[in-house]
Amino acid sequence: MTTTTRDVLIAARALIADERNWIKGANFRKVAGCDCFCADGAVEEVFRNRPWEPGVRPALRAASPNGMIVTYNDADETTHADVLAMFDRAIEACS
Repeated sequence: MTTTTRDVLIAARALIADERNWIKGANFRKVAGCDCFCADGAVEEVFRNRPWEPGVRPALRAASPNGMIVTYNDADETTHADVLAMFDRAIEACS
């Protein structure tokens, strides 16, 4: 199976598409029995099941308004919609 940057970004976005599965302040956490991830944690989870793709984090950093994945995800003013939009920009740039 060939894995592309776009494939990983789409899979990671899908993990946090439901706001109940997105968190701040940690890569991964169980909340009410659900697996929850920050943006970077979602990428890590996808890498557990796929070959490493080195273009993923640079694509997300380029799509992040502050050039960072974790600090953007965790910023007080960043919303779930903002993080999904970051993924969308990165996915679009890979198309």
